Amino acid sequence: MKHKPTLLTGDLHSMVLLNRPDKQIVLTAFDKGTEINSFQENEQMILQVIWGKLKFHTHEKSFTLGRGELLTIQEKKPYILTTGEKTVFLLTLISESLGQTNINFIDNEAL
Repeated sequence: MKHKPTLLTGDLHSMVLLNRPDKQIVLTAFDKGTEINSFQENEQMILQVIWGKLKFHTHEKSFTLGRGELLTIQEKKPYILTTGEKTVFLLTLISESLGQTNINFIDNEAL
């Protein structure tokens, strides 16, 4: 998956929770004053704030996500993430091959 920051200022700590060809989930913590300039290259990106506040900026708009809020982005464009306080969020990246994944669910009541 191609989703690498092009510019990083401040401290960023991350842990990959899931890494599949069709989906990647990363738990990320920003320290106060951290900024990431990046480009969304995947089919879909979901940001979910666990703790703190995350500021999302594009050329067209800027807004702040608070604890428990999430943002789904389906447009491939540059963006900047910043924070004025320690912030923890989940970043989910979903690639175009999502529909090619075979998932089998088991009905627990049938067992």
